[in-house]
Amino acid sequence: MTRELTVSGSADEDIDEYIGYLAARNPEVARRFLRDLREACTRLLSMPQIGHLWETKRSDLKGLRAWRVDDFPVSIFYFVRPTAIEVVRVLNHSQDIKTILEDL
Repeated sequence: MTRELTVSGSADEDIDEYIGYLAARNPEVARRFLRDLREACTRLLSMPQIGHLWETKRSDLKGLRAWRVDDFPVSIFYFVRPTAIEVVRVLNHSQDIKTILEDL
């Protein structure tokens, strides 16, 4: 089954913010992050269950998965849907991930 990748507005903002942070310090690293992020998303599309399940007590977050972007302290948080991989956040590991995700 072929799935499409959907990215929430919050995830788009996460990506833009992190790329901006990296680009201000080293534009080449920002380009590498974007490349690695695309590769991670391609991998998720081909193997959606590869990410680990995010533990939560909220029933509406059951099934949320996380997959780390190679060489960066960043994870993609996503749901596997019948026709899509739905990326809801892309978060740096230094952030309070649990609180951010509980506020979805």
